[in-house]
Amino acid sequence: IVLCAALTPDYSHLRDYISELGAREAPTEALMRWVGFGLTGLGYVAFAAVLAWRSRFDLLAAIGAGFIALGGIARVLAGVHACDPGCESFRPSTDQALHDVAARIGYFVMIVAAFYWGIVGNRYVALRRLSALGIGCAVWAVVFLVLLIAQPGSEGLWQRLAS
Repeated sequence: IVLCAALTPDYSHLRDYISELGAREAPTEALMRWVGFGLTGLGYVAFAAVLAWRSRFDLLAAIGAGFIALGGIARVLAGVHACDPGCESFRPSTDQALHDVAARIGYFVMIVAAFYWGIVGNRYVALRRLSALGIGCAVWAVVFLVLLIAQPGSEGLWQRLAS
């Protein structure tokens, strides 16, 4: 994201959505879509697979890993479907509408995953110390997503903090 932003003239981390770096006709479209969204989404899926395997496919851990994997798949799909130039939401193309849906699903599922692991993590001795962190991360993300909607003008900042 930092590299793509540096290569994009007039891009602001405070004002602009991350998706604008992968928008159609953006100077960093391919890099952001395939590395920024695709590779990181596949990283989530790989992490979820290892998590499920390391937990010996314990049902609760497998469900939690499934949430993380679904978040990764949503991130990949957000990269497959690009925003329109400038990511304008007034009369979006089908591609941008699919990007928006995938991104929203990704945020929602990762918030659910954080809450889930915050609660279920108490069941595992090795994860007990991280339970509060999981719940805290989920609350943090919700607060900044609400600010994203309620405080226009700093969308980039709120989106990054929610992420």
